[in-house]
Amino acid sequence: MEDPNKKALEEEIKAYRKLQGVALTDEFKEFSDRLVKTVTDKMIYAFTSDSIKSWEDYCRVKGEIIARLQPIQEVFEAGSMARSLEERLKEYYANENNLT
Repeated sequence: MEDPNKKALEEEIKAYRKLQGVALTDEFKEFSDRLVKTVTDKMIYAFTSDSIKSWEDYCRVKGEIIARLQPIQEVFEAGSMARSLEERLKEYYANENNLT
């Protein structure tokens, strides 16, 4: 009987590998370039127009910037996440084999 945790880890690795492939597409490059431009414009406006008058204003702008950049980070780090999970899976196999 296969361990459900092992199966879930294998599925997560597959998902990250698929996501890694997205980063190589022209469409994603266009998407990420657009988000970076939007964030750059937002930062320039926020810090040069005196629109940040309080800590709450700063947190709001920071949250918007992070929210726009997070999808790019997720896609570009997918390969690293997959490698990390594969290492965990190898450790799982090694520990499983040592127990038997």
